[in-house]
Amino acid sequence: MGWFLSYARADSVVALRIAGGLKTAGVELWVDQHDIRPSEHWDRAVEAALRAAEGVIVILSPRSAASANVADEVSLALDAGKRVIPILVEPAQAPLRMTRLQFIDATKDEADALRRCLATLGAPATAPASPASAAVSSEALARVTKALTPHLGPIAARLVEREARTAASLAVLLETLALQIPAERDRAAFRRAAG
Repeated sequence: MGWFLSYARADSVVALRIAGGLKTAGVELWVDQHDIRPSEHWDRAVEAALRAAEGVIVILSPRSAASANVADEVSLALDAGKRVIPILVEPAQAPLRMTRLQFIDATKDEADALRRCLATLGAPATAPASPASAAVSSEALARVTKALTPHLGPIAARLVEREARTAASLAVLLETLALQIPAERDRAAFRRAAG
């Protein structure tokens, strides 16, 4: 099945950005927001995916370090002898179960951390070496900004500019920005207008 992504919900933006980079490079990755089907029991789906996974990639931050769900996911993985790869996205005290694990530091250079993670996984390091805005056309960025502005107002242009620096692809950029829109109906409208 590949790898399981463990993260605190409050870290969704960075977690989905990293997940997008890994998936773009060909890593098979289970992400709850993408892989739990409507009407499926969340806890059962997470447990089944975790048990089937080769290992766990943990987005480590103060929020995930304090999350009981993340602690349960890491404990289940370690108890089953699975590999656990922590990616530090913000300075945090690692939970006890992870204190002896070497982590990948993404606090200063997320693109380099993505390349290191890919190397650790044995995947080809095809993560973007330069900002995604170089890979995403200026026309696409303008279209995304235009689609996002009705939902978030003038801040939309700054958000697009900021997230485009590290997004692995246009699809990842759209998903990251969609998370900023509170209502699912409005997120769907944004995706249609921007996509």
